[in-house]
Amino acid sequence: MARYLVPSEYAKRSILPNQIATRFHSQIFRNVVFACKMAGDVPWHVVNLVSSTQSRADERHHSFTDPTGDVRHYLHADRQHCFTYRTWEDMHTKLIQHDSELSDLDCYLRGKSAHYLPAFQLE
Repeated sequence: MARYLVPSEYAKRSILPNQIATRFHSQIFRNVVFACKMAGDVPWHVVNLVSSTQSRADERHHSFTDPTGDVRHYLHADRQHCFTYRTWEDMHTKLIQHDSELSDLDCYLRGKSAHYLPAFQLE
C-alpha cells in the first residue's frame, strides 16, 4: 500500500490509510491512487465496471462483490462520491440497448463470452 500511496501527495489528500478495512481491493486501490495522481487538482472519479454474472458466479470471493462500502470507507468524506460500482448489464439497459447508433456495441455485448458462457445476462 505504501508503494502507491507514499509518492502521491494528491492520493494522501483523498485516502485515509488507517480506514482501510479487512476486505481490501488492491486493484481498485491502485486505480484510485492513479486517478488522484493523474487528476491532480481536477476532480476525479473511478468506476468499477463489472458483469453482474461474475458477482453471482462466485459469491465466496469478495473480489466479485460490490466494493463500494470498502472503498468509500477509506476515502475522505468529501471524496466518497468519487467511487462508483456499475454493471455492464445496467449500462446496456440504460444506454445501449435502444440506441440504434450503438447497435454494433449491442451486438458485441450480446455475443461476448467468458469461460465458454455468455459474459452478460442481457434483456
